[in-house]
Amino acid sequence: MQTSSAGEHPNDSAPVQEPPQFAERFVDRRQAEHYRDRFKKGRRARTNCLENALLRQLGERIGHIQVALDLPSGTGRLSRTLLEFADNVILADSSSAMLEVAREELPDPRVSCRLMDAESISLPDASVDLVFCHRFLYHVTSESRRARMLNEMVRVTRRYVILSYYPPGFLNRWRQFRRRLLHRGTSGGSQLPENQYREEIRAAGLRFVHEVAFRHFPVTGVFFVLERA
Repeated sequence: MQTSSAGEHPNDSAPVQEPPQFAERFVDRRQAEHYRDRFKKGRRARTNCLENALLRQLGERIGHIQVALDLPSGTGRLSRTLLEFADNVILADSSSAMLEVAREELPDPRVSCRLMDAESISLPDASVDLVFCHRFLYHVTSESRRARMLNEMVRVTRRYVILSYYPPGFLNRWRQFRRRLLHRGTSGGSQLPENQYREEIRAAGLRFVHEVAFRHFPVTGVFFVLERA
């Protein structure tokens, strides 16, 4: 996999090889634009405003930092808020299409975009002050893969990690149930209990310092602010 340097301008667009993991849903620009636009109207627009407002509050609690890593960044819908309390933000994703759109959404010299696999983060040890990971780890069904991702986040951060616990609502739960029926009881889409998620986070060497709920119904969704233990 070819990657840009952390200081590369966000609009630089050297050829890259698409990593195989977590990019399947967003392999072309049309899919990436659809993902970007779905948060600009209706219920998802309200969710976007709420999540940005809560992230801003967490930033005020953390204080000024030098470098934040947004992984996976998607099209950067929350990265702009990270720039309010970080001097530089690295947008990292396994989809080049998502990063192409993100470059256009955030034409800021303080932003760099990098293709990156969460299981093998291509950054040196203790090279960022904060890793922000939202709406992602919960959906990784393999416990061993989650552990590798958490360990990588701990490795590259100097201090902070912000994670979210984002269990699916009623509609997504129904879709998961239907998929399991169609596949005759396969384990795909099984739900990760919050207590297990917390234990995995602690096992990776992180301690809980603050949390705030961004959704209460039908099930609670939470941001966790964590520090290296």
